[in-house]
Amino acid sequence: YSSSKVDAYANLSYRNREMKGGGITSRENTTDNSFLDQTNRSKRQHNNWFGRIGATWHITKSDDLAFNMTGMTGGGDNNESIHYISTDKQKNTVYTSDRTTDGNSDMKMYNLELNYLHKFSENSNIDLTVSNNQWRNDGLSIYEQSTRYTDTGLTDKQEYQTQENNIRNKNWEVQADYTNKISDASRIEAGYKGTFQRESSPVDTYSGTTATDIEQDQALYNRFLYNQDVHALYMTYGGKWNNLSYQAGLRGEYWRVDTRSLDFDQEFNGKPSETFEKDYFKLFPSAFISYALPKNNEIQVNCTRRLRRPWGGQLNSFRNISDASNISFGNPELTPEYSHSFELNYKKNIGEHTVSATVFHRSRKDKIERLRVPYEAGVTLDSMANVGHDYSTGIELSGQVQLTRWWNVNLNGSLYHYKVKNQYKTGGENETSTNYDVMWNNSFDVFKYTRIQVDGNFVGPSVTTQGRTDAFWYVNLAVRQQLMNRKLAATLSFRDVFNSARYVS
Repeated sequence: YSSSKVDAYANLSYRNREMKGGGITSRENTTDNSFLDQTNRSKRQHNNWFGRIGATWHITKSDDLAFNMTGMTGGGDNNESIHYISTDKQKNTVYTSDRTTDGNSDMKMYNLELNYLHKFSENSNIDLTVSNNQWRNDGLSIYEQSTRYTDTGLTDKQEYQTQENNIRNKNWEVQADYTNKISDASRIEAGYKGTFQRESSPVDTYSGTTATDIEQDQALYNRFLYNQDVHALYMTYGGKWNNLSYQAGLRGEYWRVDTRSLDFDQEFNGKPSETFEKDYFKLFPSAFISYALPKNNEIQVNCTRRLRRPWGGQLNSFRNISDASNISFGNPELTPEYSHSFELNYKKNIGEHTVSATVFHRSRKDKIERLRVPYEAGVTLDSMANVGHDYSTGIELSGQVQLTRWWNVNLNGSLYHYKVKNQYKTGGENETSTNYDVMWNNSFDVFKYTRIQVDGNFVGPSVTTQGRTDAFWYVNLAVRQQLMNRKLAATLSFRDVFNSARYVS
């Protein structure tokens, strides 16, 4: 609905999706030359209702007040089966085991947003936003595992566990943005954003041999508490002088986080608990310069510093037991990951075609990566850590070419030298590889109202902190048809047409 005083909208949508997957893991224990092979199959199904409603009140020609609300409700089921085979150094079977997981979840979410926009003039305004988001997910998982030993002197085992995991997440955001176009050649922007997040995630586990004899497993009880406050101020100034365009910016950020992971005694028996607290203030500068050359040529130089903060799940030290041989958990001592980037870019416009070449050097400090370490016989621990620094130096080529009136191609590829300073190996060895990747997109206007799109990606092999990843590739296909004189459009898409998107590490 639209009028001179009020604009309003409402939207209701439903989504149902099913995901099937699987994996193979092969492990060798070099201490006794034993082997553990496992194969897993999984199926996840989710259905959700989404609703959106909002309105904008045009109070005056210079003032707008808007309210928006988004909500979601739904749930899902997940099933997984894992088959284990343990063999000795002569490849004789020691035991076989099967573990199944049946789980379900119930999710609800809403987001409320209030926005006020004031225009000082056609060239300057201030935009104020306050929002509140709350999300909860109640989950129940049932694990059953049976283990059969080849040695008749050993007793076969039967295990049964249930696990409740209830997540409560509350988030407030306050944001103010000021924009002023001083002249046709200069512009200034400044603002503040505050984010305040609170999360509580209790997990309660019951263990036994069958569903009739399970008892509360105090050793697996956990309540994770996560509090995060972020205050960020920024300012950017951009301008143009003859053929030279430039923009410089500076963001200052204060981040404070405290986490607690409470076991059973800490939660119910008053045992003291340790709180992991961190805070910092950092500056993040950025600079962008471009110079227009004759005949539609352009040179650009970009320098930026950014960060990526660990999120709640990566910090939660509770141990996930869905796979009994690979126990995963978070690391509450993670620190943010910082990145620096320098790019020199050349761009050329040739009619409807665009080509560019970029030379770059990028580095990351305190890189966050997943690690897997031995724990006990047949069991590894899977967690996150700040593994060290990595560096990428290379070239990127891209182009947008209108081959014919009905065929448009976008192509992007990069080739670079990659190095990881591995602090998890003796002496902090450097791991290096030559990495490459290619992305492409083809659009075909086969008829007046019909478009076909074919896109894909190929990523070459790479070293990691603990090993390597193999190359992988995929191709997607989509068809879009417009009907009723372009008043109605329908799209049919196929992802991973050749079923090739397999990730191997």
